[in-house]
Amino acid sequence: MKNNLFPFLNLQHTLKRIWVVCVFMCFIPLVEMHAQNLKPLANGLKQDVHCGCADSGGNVYSVTRNKKGDSVIVNRYNILAKNWSVYARLGRTLITNQTYYTQCLFLNNRFYLTAVFKNSPGVNEIWEFSGGWKFINSIGRAGYGDIKSIVFNNKIYFSGMFDTAAIHPQVVAFNGTSLSDPGLPGIYIPQGPSPATMDVNNSNDTLFMTYQNRVLFHTAPSKWGIYYTHPFILQSVAVANKYVYVSDVQGKISTLVNGVRKDSFSTSQQRINLKAYQNKLFLVHSKSAKNYAVRFGEFKNNEISYYFSNTYKDTTDVTLLNYNNQQLYYYSRDGFTSRNVNYNHIAQVRDTLKVLGIDTIIVRVFKDKNKNYVYDTTTNERGTFYIYETSNLTTVLTDNFGLATFYPLEDEDYHIAFDKEYLQGGDSCYGTPFSGALASKVYNSPFTTETLLMPVWRKTLKQRNLVLRSWGSNRARLL
Repeated sequence: MKNNLFPFLNLQHTLKRIWVVCVFMCFIPLVEMHAQNLKPLANGLKQDVHCGCADSGGNVYSVTRNKKGDSVIVNRYNILAKNWSVYARLGRTLITNQTYYTQCLFLNNRFYLTAVFKNSPGVNEIWEFSGGWKFINSIGRAGYGDIKSIVFNNKIYFSGMFDTAAIHPQVVAFNGTSLSDPGLPGIYIPQGPSPATMDVNNSNDTLFMTYQNRVLFHTAPSKWGIYYTHPFILQSVAVANKYVYVSDVQGKISTLVNGVRKDSFSTSQQRINLKAYQNKLFLVHSKSAKNYAVRFGEFKNNEISYYFSNTYKDTTDVTLLNYNNQQLYYYSRDGFTSRNVNYNHIAQVRDTLKVLGIDTIIVRVFKDKNKNYVYDTTTNERGTFYIYETSNLTTVLTDNFGLATFYPLEDEDYHIAFDKEYLQGGDSCYGTPFSGALASKVYNSPFTTETLLMPVWRKTLKQRNLVLRSWGSNRARLL
């Protein structure tokens, strides 16, 4: 159950401000609730996590940056001992605003790291660690953009926007010794930077890759073709069971069969990233265009079931560790906190998951003539107003009745405030009686539809009416 905060308003007339306070006791331990969907990896990691991978034994590796020593640290989580330790250190400095280039993978039981370092800002360097570090090669970059990597056909495939010095301007393959051209025809290469996302089918014989609005397919050693052409720019691709799934910039998820779109589902969400795991299709998406905190869920039968959300307002990602001991992990570069539990950047997603419920918050802005904070349908006038949802950093315009509706997950708290420009479309004779925000606290309990009442008060002491009187004028020309 959730609490409407108006019963707890504390009026401070001397400060001419109302502070909103909500006290709610939850008798269900948070750790117990979260144990259903997430499992901490010991105490997590204190530094920013830039990428993750796993070895053939299922041990987890995360690449962080030592801010004090300014070096790269590869951390290893032992799944048997259940603890973290330093696997390796590389005495090179990551460029802070280009850490999204960092990738780590295992190939033939050897650890590989590719990243952009301060001493070579124009290239992605490839390093191998097998008891010691060994520089392998570098990939030049034509512009700033993301680089993706995947293991296919016993090689690491890198996709991105590389410069003319590279072996191929869009895709290169690495066999553990040298870089090679996998043969992507030039006719498939679009103009401008267009980093691709990649996934491999269950039989591990076909690679699927997005480029702008196309899905390409590749079979070793050098066969390429167009699998599907989409109306909009694509954001990600994933293969689960016999289907190929893609997400686009319009917030739609499309299901492809034999290169034909079988179905399409509109989510109206931002930045959808798809990941297939054990023939299930998982996804993350941003809560709004401005808020990069994300929700994690599963797409099935044209609907999304949500399992948790990350309250950190930062660029986030999900990584799939698919090896002998298959496990799904979620990591975030700058932090990972869900329902007040801090996982310190990384946690394991459990195989058995509890679906989160979706609640309803109705916000009503009304003209409080009596200044008693009570909505009376017979005396209170209504209108359109701008309100600000602080959790999603989103401004919303109410309807003509002063109503707006929000749909939070059961593990999300929403805070509603008057937008500083709320009088656009409203009545300028009215102002806000307080400078705080109303909060809707959501807990793991029966769902309700809650209404938050937001009053506005007349600025003048007395009601005034404008009287219009006719007037006229004459004009004559002097000769």
